Amino acid sequence: MAHDHRHNFAAFRFILKGSGAYTIVEGEKIPMQEGDLILTPSMTWHGHRNGGEPVVWLDGLDNPLLFLLQAITWEAFPGGLQPMKPVSDHTTARVGTTRPIWEKASERPTYNLHYKWQDTYEKLQCLSDGPGSPFDGVALEYVNPDGVVTRCRRYPAACKCSVPGEITKTHRHNCSTIYHAFRGNGATVINGQKFEWEQGDCFVVPLWSWHSHQNRSQTEAAILFR
Repeated sequence: MAHDHRHNFAAFRFILKGSGAYTIVEGEKIPMQEGDLILTPSMTWHGHRNGGEPVVWLDGLDNPLLFLLQAITWEAFPGGLQPMKPVSDHTTARVGTTRPIWEKASERPTYNLHYKWQDTYEKLQCLSDGPGSPFDGVALEYVNPDGVVTRCRRYPAACKCSVPGEITKTHRHNCSTIYHAFRGNGATVINGQKFEWEQGDCFVVPLWSWHSHQNRSQTEAAILFR
């Protein structure tokens, strides 16, 4: 079991497979379930525990600039493992659309650590009959309780759903994008070249590349984590 630690770059964990494990951020126990997004803000103590089946997740870090500047900070938690907070003190009970009425707004956290797949999937399903984005299908951004897009300090993440047979319009943008095929199968055309993908695949759309997405199934939705 690795020791708990902290560093000056932020991270996210998108859970791909398995259950029974959990991560601890600043003493908060956060269960890991498939499709969950868990954030680790900069300079927060964190670690992972697993007493059951193997759990696989996708890590995202915002450290390229810090590596370039040789400004990385990393330290181990004194004693190895941090203690867990009592359940009554957990941040997860103080974010979202309902809050404890006996606490002042200034005492509540302005960030969220755990975005549950069940909530995300329900919203994708509710919106799947609508027009969505002509370029990205039905896409959801992860936002903080105050409505600000969650960038884990510096970058956004999103989950997008393509209905059966959907083909999005071709477009481009000035940032590179990493995709993970969480559900379904499809194809992405990048600068005229077709790349087919299936559940579990990862692919990259380089910056300023013309691209479009297609759901190859006529019966099942395809879900990409971006």
